[in-house]
Amino acid sequence: MPGEALGIRNQADVAKGFVVDAFMANWDLVVEGKNLWLSGGKIYRMDNGGALRYRAMGAFKTLTGYDFSSALSDLYTLRGQRYPLDPTLDINTYGQQFYGTLTQPEILRQIEKLVALKDVILKTADKYNQLLGSIKDYPKLISNLVTRLNSLKSYHYDQAIPVNQYRQAHPFAVVIPNKSSASILIVTEHNGRKKVLLGKRVRHDWWGNFGGKADDEDKTLLNAAVREVSEESMGLYHVLTDDLVQAPFHDLIKGGDLPDALHRMYLLEGRDYIDPSIFKTALRGQTDEHSQEYTDFAWVDVADLLALVKTFQSTPNQTDNENQYVLKDDKRRDISIHHPLMDMLRQAPVVAWLEALTSNVKVKPSHTQGSIGSTVLKDPRRPSWYPSPPFFDPRAEEGEKLYNLMTKHLDLMTQVKQKGEKIREILKPIEPSTTSARASSSSASSMTFKEEEAQGSAGSSTSAGDLSRTETATDTHLKWSLEQAGIKYTQGNDQKNIYLFLKDVSTISKGYCEEFNPASGTCAPGTISYKCMLLEAVAEERNMKNWFVFYHTLPGKMAFIYDIATEFRNALRVMGSSNDARVNMHSLRVLDTFFKDLANVDAFIEDQMKKQNTENFREIDNYESNFQENGLSVNIYLFGSKDCNYESTFGMLHSNYTITPPDYTKFLSHLISQFSLTNTDKYFELFKRYFGETDTNQLLQIFVNPDVVNNMVYLSALFGRGLYETPLEQKQKLAPRAFLETLRQDPIKAANALISIPSSLGFQTLQARIFSKPDMMADSGKVQIKRYFRVNPKEGYLRELRAMVREDLTQWLQAKHELSPDTLENPSSSDTTRPLTSLQKVHRHMHQSSGITYETKTTVSKYGQFLKTDNLDGIKQILAQDRNFDLFKPIANVDYMDDSIGLPDIIPPIALFDDAPKVLEWMIQNHSERLKNAALEAIKSTDEYVKTSALKLFLDLVNKNQGFLEALAAASEAIKSTDNKDKRMGFSLFLALVNKNQGVTEAIAAASEAIKSTYYMTNHAARGLLEALKQRMRVDTTDTKLLKS
Repeated sequence: MPGEALGIRNQADVAKGFVVDAFMANWDLVVEGKNLWLSGGKIYRMDNGGALRYRAMGAFKTLTGYDFSSALSDLYTLRGQRYPLDPTLDINTYGQQFYGTLTQPEILRQIEKLVALKDVILKTADKYNQLLGSIKDYPKLISNLVTRLNSLKSYHYDQAIPVNQYRQAHPFAVVIPNKSSASILIVTEHNGRKKVLLGKRVRHDWWGNFGGKADDEDKTLLNAAVREVSEESMGLYHVLTDDLVQAPFHDLIKGGDLPDALHRMYLLEGRDYIDPSIFKTALRGQTDEHSQEYTDFAWVDVADLLALVKTFQSTPNQTDNENQYVLKDDKRRDISIHHPLMDMLRQAPVVAWLEALTSNVKVKPSHTQGSIGSTVLKDPRRPSWYPSPPFFDPRAEEGEKLYNLMTKHLDLMTQVKQKGEKIREILKPIEPSTTSARASSSSASSMTFKEEEAQGSAGSSTSAGDLSRTETATDTHLKWSLEQAGIKYTQGNDQKNIYLFLKDVSTISKGYCEEFNPASGTCAPGTISYKCMLLEAVAEERNMKNWFVFYHTLPGKMAFIYDIATEFRNALRVMGSSNDARVNMHSLRVLDTFFKDLANVDAFIEDQMKKQNTENFREIDNYESNFQENGLSVNIYLFGSKDCNYESTFGMLHSNYTITPPDYTKFLSHLISQFSLTNTDKYFELFKRYFGETDTNQLLQIFVNPDVVNNMVYLSALFGRGLYETPLEQKQKLAPRAFLETLRQDPIKAANALISIPSSLGFQTLQARIFSKPDMMADSGKVQIKRYFRVNPKEGYLRELRAMVREDLTQWLQAKHELSPDTLENPSSSDTTRPLTSLQKVHRHMHQSSGITYETKTTVSKYGQFLKTDNLDGIKQILAQDRNFDLFKPIANVDYMDDSIGLPDIIPPIALFDDAPKVLEWMIQNHSERLKNAALEAIKSTDEYVKTSALKLFLDLVNKNQGFLEALAAASEAIKSTDNKDKRMGFSLFLALVNKNQGVTEAIAAASEAIKSTYYMTNHAARGLLEALKQRMRVDTTDTKLLKS
């Protein structure tokens, strides 16, 4: 179909490439739709002659007044709009039809994607410049491409963008012109009380903290806060950006005259107390208007400020009343709090700061965000913190350099501070009562958790003895979290502890914490609810105390697909299955091919860093490459990530939300397509029958044996990012086993150690990633998974699913592999002494587990049947599988020997060679040396059948002109036997040799001796041998005495 006939839906598809069209100045693309082509549901752009510098007929576009160095005008004119800075430029009258549906956020997202491809664009241009010989004015073209990209960046930077609501803010957020401000809440301790510094605004009655509007020169909010405090404190407080990097801050997005304006307030503790009179003295000498914004200064008690905030927590601001919120300062003066400051103080995370300060608890370095009356986009698919800006304003290159410099040297600054603290600690006079406490504190920055140390402390094979005497990870975390918040932890009362945590510690669970209120009652056995799930999980963690535990939340349909993968693997690997859906699952990843050549978590990390093209472990991203095909995101305690709903197990479980869920139909198709299966509908219909229409989240409790945790797990920040620059450094300093043991034995020590990690990670936000290799996950000695449902499946779920999987698998096996019944089946054999092939395992296992008396024969038991039936193809199959197969090892006499004639239950295979001429002939031709060596060894056996069979084999070899020397030795040995049957076989072998003109001398000697025997059969054999010698004229016929005898 020609482009002019494109439907509305396809016009929207064209719009997805709008920014690319603008960047390329592709003016003629949508004119009448003639240069668009729809084929197979895809849009193709054709005849791009009107793109870049030239018009379609070859004229320069600049002749029309067009500035090719910038793409700004194209963002307007291609959409049929006048360019504000040059309304004389022509517009594309067809643009509205194809690009008119675009929203501003969509255009900005397209710009972000295109700008990220800058290097690819320039490399592509270089490639075609070489292919075409030389493009005219190529250096200028490259320069224009760069400036066009920069113009798009400038456009993006200047837009008023509604700010996404992230739970954790980025510490280096850039300044948005006319929309950003920053301040610092300075805290000191004076006369045993925590106090906050405020200033009285010039020409106003209200008091506020130091801060103000961010200037363009600030580049980042970090710099804005530092500058404002330095100016407004008149230099009495000199704050470094390094002081704020690790400081708590809260972002408040507000509406009003400046929609979506953002204010960031930092909390800075530990500043020296400066008397307000000193500020007044310094103020008199100021000439800079920025330093004259306050007329008075005061310190107010944090406890009084907190009480004021709680009193007016929900009170609307009276904009015309500057004295609405009043408290007293140290001098008993009335201090009226500025409305914007009050708005900030009423934010839940800031209230938590004030509560911690009044309780003399160190405030955690949280980075949070809230909003009041603003347009805040809640996009749960985005990360839970502010991302780094997609790019900086190209007009402010120094800002980008500053950002990179701060990022690069952040670790170094942290290390310098730590070393300084350590030096000061060493120089302190040591008092006996505080020695141990200081020793613990001073060693926190250099603390390491090495793998070998963990194994040494844990015992030779398991750490059960140590872990059994510790609290569980979740108990430890709950207790630590409550105590840090000044809340009593009640031993043995899980419901109360969880209730207090959800109500007073976590910032995301206020809406449902009352479900755990002790007044709501306890869980009756069998009750299914959110509360009962979590309480059961906590109790189960204690039952598995000697294992490490990890938590993961996933949607019901995802778990269903993992159930299918588990059943396929159980069948293929001959593993039993449970009918209890709570414990049956072990496959948490679907496609085995992604695990090829990856032995452990170290190999997995190395592979991902290569694929993601980074040498910095802290830059790895679990949403990049194929990370999620191998790694599983987990929390190390049930209530981890307490302030982020989309990173916390308990939060996601309650909200029934998952981050970036897959297309379940395609996901399942990937799994079953490995078996040439395509019908996904029947599986999802089964899911609907047993789980209903609603897809509710499920909780996985993953227990990992301490002995293998270092091979399967690494500790991480959000997004799976490493905690150190290299995996080796992290392994040396933060081995999972050592750290997780310490966390349960001494959580304070573990928490202190995390503070010193360059990734600025906290005890609450520490996560992990599990390398989910199927072989490891399916081994119950390494991993055990317990599953919790919000909606239990109906009875019979796994039985029907298993039957469906095995029906599909059987059909695939039958279709893909023609299996001969006489080579792969036998209804009665139980011999399992030999390894089975994969297909044999599958067939035997599936038929046994379905109740049919069916068993695939092992190679050992089939060997006898193949000999019995002279099945040469079967023998070839055995030897192809095992070139070292022992042809003479005794095998069971099950279905081809009759006990009534006294034959044993175990016989040598060579006893059946007489029944297998085709097999024997093939063996002699292809395996004569193996036959001869095996027969020589068998001659020494004390077993009658083994020796007799070996002699028979030599007889066949001689008849085939093979093994004369070995046969001669065997015959000479046999006639010395006291067993007459052996003697007879020896003479038969001599006879065969003589007929081949071999061993005549030895045969005459043997016959001369044996003819004296009184045993008829021996005598008869000797006579036959002499007759043969006579006939061949190998003896003197005149020796009548010998002949007569």
